[in-house]
Amino acid sequence: MFTLATGIKMSASDMINVGERVRNLERAIMVREGRSRENDTLGDSYFTLPIKNFPVPGPDGFFVPQTRKIDRKKLEKLKDHYYIERGWDIDTGIPTKNKLCELDLSEVANILWEKLSNS
Repeated sequence: MFTLATGIKMSASDMINVGERVRNLERAIMVREGRSRENDTLGDSYFTLPIKNFPVPGPDGFFVPQTRKIDRKKLEKLKDHYYIERGWDIDTGIPTKNKLCELDLSEVANILWEKLSNS
């Protein structure tokens, strides 16, 4: 579809690669502006107030409403897995220099890491 619409030949794996490059570039820009792992969270109300009518399967197979809060520790573990999958530093949420270079974003990596080392 993309090729038909644009005339640019691109396979599905090329599209995935472009998406990954865009996501990492976005993250590098956010990091440059001060974003870190601590900012990748939810408001306190998500951890303290129950989410009402959260359906879960009951013993008879039918979904029954429940009230649950988001577990902060589980969210932190989920972030660990997300960062690993992305190729980002687990402690900071910053794309690694290797990941940026792998995506042909070495110029971005150099600029980002120069800024971080001067901070």
